[in-house]
Amino acid sequence: MNIWVEIFLALGLVVGIGFLWGFLQQLFGIEEKEKKEVERSLGVDSIGVAVVCFCHDGTGQYLVSKRSQLARDEKGAWEPGAGAVHFGERLEDAVRREMREEYGVTLQDLEYLGFRDSHRVLPDGRPTHWIVFDYRARIDPTQVVIGEPEHMEEFRWTSIADIPTPRHSQFGLFLEKYSGTL
Repeated sequence: MNIWVEIFLALGLVVGIGFLWGFLQQLFGIEEKEKKEVERSLGVDSIGVAVVCFCHDGTGQYLVSKRSQLARDEKGAWEPGAGAVHFGERLEDAVRREMREEYGVTLQDLEYLGFRDSHRVLPDGRPTHWIVFDYRARIDPTQVVIGEPEHMEEFRWTSIADIPTPRHSQFGLFLEKYSGTL
């Protein structure tokens, strides 16, 4: 058989297998399942990197959200906006993306506060480890919506003194660390 014919057939086979794999991924949601497995393992099987953004309106009112009953853990706990940093993503881009996804807002006056080394234990007993980069930003209160109802069931504007309970296990540490800055 001619070498060019063999190469053509081999390439056709590779392209065909790639097309079939893509079709099967879409048909059975394989890629989405793998993505969810990776998200579930962040901070458990390896150190996770996250951002937290305590959004305010410029008049002393801060935005907090209540974790939904579908959240991975700490269901019903109040927290500032937060989320994982994607591979290759800059920290400030992650903060802006997370707040746009969670609250539908555009950040103004983004301010870096610092970082924390966060250790927790999930309800199933698995320890987690996250390096968390903390920010504060002013936002327009009229823009706020619940962008991720699967993670958040309500939001509320509050002063720091009146933040509702129960609070996320890391929220108290956040407030204590930045009490002189907020």
